[in-house]
Amino acid sequence: MDSQRSPRTGDVLVPDSKVLGQVTIGSGAPLRARPKQHARQLNRSALRRLLRSAPKLTHDALLDVIFDESWSVRGGNDTIGLRHEVILVTLEHLAAGLQAKGKWYVRISTFDHPSVFDLPITRLDRRGLAVVEDVLLRASPAGCSILGPSLNRAEQSATEFSGRYRLLVVLSDFELFDQSPMATLQELTRSSATCVLAVSLSNEPPAMLSNSHVLTARVLPSDAPTDLANHVLDAARACSTLPNKAVS
Repeated sequence: MDSQRSPRTGDVLVPDSKVLGQVTIGSGAPLRARPKQHARQLNRSALRRLLRSAPKLTHDALLDVIFDESWSVRGGNDTIGLRHEVILVTLEHLAAGLQAKGKWYVRISTFDHPSVFDLPITRLDRRGLAVVEDVLLRASPAGCSILGPSLNRAEQSATEFSGRYRLLVVLSDFELFDQSPMATLQELTRSSATCVLAVSLSNEPPAMLSNSHVLTARVLPSDAPTDLANHVLDAARACSTLPNKAVS
């Protein structure tokens, strides 16, 4: 945690020339630069052989993923690294699963807006996966530690999805700089999503979340990429068997 810094609205403290994407610092104008992409670093075939099977959907489902791109995550708390690519492989695994009736969709965002990782609701078919790959292999430009606005945007976007299930996944170290972190976490527990998974990177999940209906997972330095992927797959399976919540 950045204990030596005073509270701020964001921790993007790099000059424009070093920002690889597009982020917002507080209420200022976004910094813009051309996104940089990298090649895959994981053996997706080997990784997928170690993953649990994808749930069989009876109705369409949305995986709504929110990434924390703050310096505390990128500087050490993303202990297994490659969190974007792990989610990419997980989405490919879900898409390849034999479905009963439903289809998987995905929405990607970060705590920041706009962001190089922003992706509106996209179907996980062959064309959609190509777009998802392009987005998730972009280099992170860093970002803020404020969760609340991204939760509000996710709730607003949810009204555009006509499927039955929505799994909301937040990947963060939960070192939040919201004006009231407890209020923001309370909003997370009140999400309209069918199921919520809070993946805490390095740190213990916030006690408020652990004591609620929110599913929590902690990713430790000793964990493998498969552990993160299987946390998401387990939540996807749980989501697909729960009663629907209205998203309107």
